[in-house]
Amino acid sequence: MAVMWWFATLVLFLLLVVCIVFVIYALKSAIHTEDAVTIDPLPDAEKQEEDPPEKEEAEDKK
Repeated sequence: MAVMWWFATLVLFLLLVVCIVFVIYALKSAIHTEDAVTIDPLPDAEKQEEDPPEKEEAEDKK
């Protein structure tokens, strides 16, 4: 009888691990990192160095 409890515990533990792995896999596959660049692209680094908007605004106020 004690062997059945150990077997049931092992099966439930493995089921729990499989469920956790499945949830993590589902979340990772649902996240598309390319979407962030498509929706809100980063400004060009060269253009930012040439014309910082803060300096332009400061010069306009003078």
